[in-house]
Amino acid sequence: MRTHFHTRLLSFSHALYLLFGGGWPLLHLKSFEEVTGPKHDEFLVRTVALLLILVGSILLGQRKAAVERSAVQLAMGTSFILGTVAIVSAAGGWVWKVYFIDGTIHLLFVLAWAFLLFRGAVSLYPRTAVR
Repeated sequence: MRTHFHTRLLSFSHALYLLFGGGWPLLHLKSFEEVTGPKHDEFLVRTVALLLILVGSILLGQRKAAVERSAVQLAMGTSFILGTVAIVSAAGGWVWKVYFIDGTIHLLFVLAWAFLLFRGAVSLYPRTAVR
């Protein structure tokens, strides 16, 4: 079904974005800081990076015809929080302005998942058994 293709495509692209966002500071912190600004606590950078890799790996593992609802909830929640914090922090001047871009991308992923939810391609509710 075409909607399953869109769901898997969204899951795959969201996973790649999260894996890139998590992998970059772990592989080369210096270049990450050159683009995103200096970080005062490398422990927090590594912690968030590993969490992004975890969520990205879960999304990447969704190879079924339908993406599991817990993965959708995790993806939407993660990107909503990261996107909101990034945009608010950039607007407040606490982080570099590049976080406007990152925050917008995260919120676009949330909107894409919401669109698929609205179209019925994915569901946040468990399927009930037919008797």
